[in-house]
This record gives sequence, C-alpha cells and structure tokens, in this order.
Amino acid sequence: MDRKAAFEEKLRALIKEKGQNAAIFPTTQRDQMITDILRIQSDGPKSVRDYNLKNQYGVLKIGEENQLIRLGKNDAIRCIASIEEMFD
Repeated sequence: MDRKAAFEEKLRALIKEKGQNAAIFPTTQRDQMITDILRIQSDGPKSVRDYNLKNQYGVLKIGEENQLIRLGKNDAIRCIASIEEMFD
C-alpha cells in the first residue's frame, strides 16, 4: 500500500469517527459554502443557517482563488482544506 492510499484510509476512518462534528469537507461542499458566504455578504443573512455560516466562516481571497477560513476569537487565520487537498 502506498503512502497516499494509507493516508486516505486513515482520513476516512477519522471522518467516520467524527461524524457530524467533522470540519473536514469534500471540495464540492467547501465550494458551496464559499458561494453561500459570498451571497450572505452581499445580500445579508436570511435564515438560521446563514447566520451560523456568517459567524463561523469567512472567505479570504488570495489572488484569484477564494479560500474558506474559520473565524475565531483571536486573530489566527485557519484555512479549511478539502479532503482531496489534504495529502497534496
């Protein structure tokens, strides 16, 4: 078994163990969250989910690419990587 396959197997086990509390997202879900946050920033929040997204996550534009970041009480910026980007 090569290193990437072993890594992906351990990552899948971790995600399965975490369940709903996981902050590990597939690329499609992360991109959808970025789209939703950009919509919320322009139109304003309209639902409870919108308020939760607005308070927990933000979008940081680096060059031409938008990165999902986790907002916190301190000034540390934590970028959210997708499952597919974890090994690279």
